[in-house]
Amino acid sequence: MRPAATLISRCSTRRAAASGSAGGFGSLASRARAEESPETAIRRVLSTQVDAWNKGDLTAFVQGYAEDCVFVGSSLVTGRSAVLARYQKLGARWLHVVDLDGARDSMPINRGIIRQLAEQRAVQLQVGGGLRELSDVDDLLARGVARVVIGSAAVEQRDKVAAWLRSHGPERICLAFDVQLDAQGVPRVRIRGWQQQTALSLWDAVAGFADHGLTHVICTDIERDGALGGPNLALYGEALQRFPQMQWQASGGIASGSDLAALANCGVPAAISGRALLEQRLSVEELRPYLPNA
Repeated sequence: MRPAATLISRCSTRRAAASGSAGGFGSLASRARAEESPETAIRRVLSTQVDAWNKGDLTAFVQGYAEDCVFVGSSLVTGRSAVLARYQKLGARWLHVVDLDGARDSMPINRGIIRQLAEQRAVQLQVGGGLRELSDVDDLLARGVARVVIGSAAVEQRDKVAAWLRSHGPERICLAFDVQLDAQGVPRVRIRGWQQQTALSLWDAVAGFADHGLTHVICTDIERDGALGGPNLALYGEALQRFPQMQWQASGGIASGSDLAALANCGVPAAISGRALLEQRLSVEELRPYLPNA
């Protein structure tokens, strides 16, 4: 039985509509790495997704649909102190930032906010959303981002992304695959901010990079994301069985400490809990087994 090692909290943002009302998409999360002990859970990553208008509104994304995006907090820029302080107090060492508008529009949009966060040097950054060119990857890594997350480009430009993995190394590049189960229960990858369905299975997507040093893989079950209905244990169990060498990060559905325990018992190295952490549904007592120095 291999416990989940590190819990990474993630908060998401969405773009505000022209009228001033909220719109777009986002999500919160927490993640882990297998090489660390269970006591180090939660300390590595605070994940926050940023919006295109530099508003940074914190939201919870429900099952991948923009119309179900729920506003849950204030601007990342103006309100980040309280949110970041809370997770730092728990022991978070990383901030996972996803440019949601960049993911949708296939180009980095919120670079200004990301640079501001990197300049603070308060935590290590893991950044994704709209990264499709090596120049963008190089720029982020040069400006202090510890690791970049590649999603759609890993599906649409596999050879190019494989070259990035070889040149920058597996600790600087993480691949993210967002999936929905088809009628036969096969996880099919969606791209471009979850807007486009592909025929590619999660298993074929990961296998395409197995010989290029891929180590870190984020898998989001879209149907579970933000729904607080529990993680898809069968999906992550199969992922571990098929690719035991990967450092899987399970995303979607976590609502309680029992969900974290279930993932740990399955041997999942990392877990993402977004909405439950942002809305403080997970108590300190439930998190304690995954906190540093517990």
